[in-house]
This record gives sequence, structure tokens and C-alpha cells, in this order.
Amino acid sequence: MAEWRILEPAWRTFFLRTQVRELLQVRLRLAPDRHEVRAVDRMWQVTWAGDTPVIFFAVLQEGRWPPGPA
Repeated sequence: MAEWRILEPAWRTFFLRTQVRELLQVRLRLAPDRHEVRAVDRMWQVTWAGDTPVIFFAVLQEGRWPPGPA
């Protein structure tokens, strides 16, 4: 898994400078027995209160591929 965390000190300056407005998370699961890669996408909204990001944890968008249960 690779991840850039907006609250992590090493990345905070970058995200503050660019004023990121949305966060996207893509989770992939391999299903080798079915020769599939399953994906779930989630997007959150970010606002800034001074130097502090405020993340709305309510999912703005969510999608699955292939459709159906994970």
C-alpha cells in the first residue's frame, strides 16, 4: 500500500502550500483465483482553517469495480 497522509508532518508543508481540496483513496484487492482486481474509490472534501486541514469524513463519492459486493 502507498499512501500520502495529509496530517503527516513530512507531507504537511506540501499539502498546505498546494491547498489540497479533495482527497482520493483507491483500495485494490487482488483476486487471483478469479483473475480480477477489485477496486473501491472514495473521495473526501478538505477545507483549511489557517494551517490546519479540516477533512469531511462523509464520503462524497464512492465507487466499486466490478460492481457488487466486495
